[in-house]
Amino acid sequence: MLLAAGSAFAQGVSEAEAPEAAEEEESPKKLKPVLYYLIDGTRNFSGGIAQGNTFMGALVTGADFDLGQIFSKSQGLQNVHFYIDTFGAFGRPSSGKTGDVQLALNTWSPETFRLYQMWVDKEWQLKNGTKFSLRVGSQDINWEFQLTDSSYFLTNSSFGLSPEFMLAGPVGPSTFPYTSLGARAAWTFSESFKVMAGAFDGVPADPNNIDRFNWDIGGDDGVMGIAEASLSGKIRGMSGKASVGAWGYSGVGGAGAYVLLEQRIYEPRRGGVRGLTAFARLGSILKEDNTLVDRSIAAGLTYTGILAGRPEDKLAFGVAAARAGAATILKAEEELKTITSFETAWELAYRAQIRPNVFVMPDFQYIRSPSFQTDVADAVTGGVRLEVNL
Repeated sequence: MLLAAGSAFAQGVSEAEAPEAAEEEESPKKLKPVLYYLIDGTRNFSGGIAQGNTFMGALVTGADFDLGQIFSKSQGLQNVHFYIDTFGAFGRPSSGKTGDVQLALNTWSPETFRLYQMWVDKEWQLKNGTKFSLRVGSQDINWEFQLTDSSYFLTNSSFGLSPEFMLAGPVGPSTFPYTSLGARAAWTFSESFKVMAGAFDGVPADPNNIDRFNWDIGGDDGVMGIAEASLSGKIRGMSGKASVGAWGYSGVGGAGAYVLLEQRIYEPRRGGVRGLTAFARLGSILKEDNTLVDRSIAAGLTYTGILAGRPEDKLAFGVAAARAGAATILKAEEELKTITSFETAWELAYRAQIRPNVFVMPDFQYIRSPSFQTDVADAVTGGVRLEVNL
């Protein structure tokens, strides 16, 4: 089985390059280039499968075309974006040494260069004030679904997609590093309430040729569907958001649900950038289908601008735990092995902005019971991430 990285990596790309960012500019650009470069140097200090250093790099290049600006005389192309990018990966990830099921490094990918995303997005303003948008093409679902702004930059994949979802299906859902063709519809009823739903090819990658972009639709691939509703608001003047979602496969892959919570809990100055945010996610399998993980929880705290003179820096601490699913238990019984019920990862990171669009992040993780194994020592791993968003 191929593994998806959980796409916290993809959220980093989304944070920097998604078309929503362009909407905030006073004069929208006809063309917005995409360049996202990330390098991870890590070391597994003790425990896990083996000690040693690892190196992993990823490069995303592409462009977002505002067709309404390019073809300003065409009414049919107003509020239409065409987005395309490619993805390249090199090096070997740390999970090869830590041996964890949640993947300590979300840039996990075989060495490859391939099309990552290519889609068209159209937005309509409905009469009742609702905004409706339709996005069709190859896309990473973690750009919009299961997205938490205060934890996306952490390196453990479980702070992206939940592991029971990440490991479902023949090769995982449509997310980094394997995306598939599909469609996403979104209804924004107000500034505080939004509903999204999508349907995607159930097999994003060819297990026999990972560099081949899987354009096959239907047949034995099946369909992966997902829906999410989000409600945002303020508690004591501080912003928060709650989301609930569900996903499922028409064929092999099962089904599940999740809840996301994100709330600013402290601000030195009300409404400012600096402050402390709490985040949490609960995920569970609803329909068993040979699952490696059946339940998960992730939670933590992120302080933005903990140093007064560095408002863009982020200090974060998170905990992510995954519970062994039916497939994991069955394999252990067949091999006459004893396993634990949970794998748990603790992560501490400081993301420092050293120049505009350039970040350096020291990161440390302690992983208890990697892949639920009792005969593998707890892993202690750490490293430094360099991130460039242009």
